[in-house]
Amino acid sequence: TWNGSTIDHGVKLESFARFDGSEEISVAAGEFNCKRYTWYTPFGKELIIWCHGEDNIFVKELVYKGGKAGTVYELCSLVTKIID
Repeated sequence: TWNGSTIDHGVKLESFARFDGSEEISVAAGEFNCKRYTWYTPFGKELIIWCHGEDNIFVKELVYKGGKAGTVYELCSLVTKIID
């Protein structure tokens, strides 16, 4: 399941995400320069997603519209390690 909705493996799902620009945000893990997207899910939700860096590290998500609107998920800690 994903977010309470069933995902059948092998079934094609389509959705649309819009790039909304970049912004600096602050969460418990620190301050991050993020790319912001609005994701229109196939489940009738509208999510605002913030991600950081080349690896698109998840920083924050806001359920903007749909079930559980107003729910926020945030990165609470981040530890990085350089592997030689």
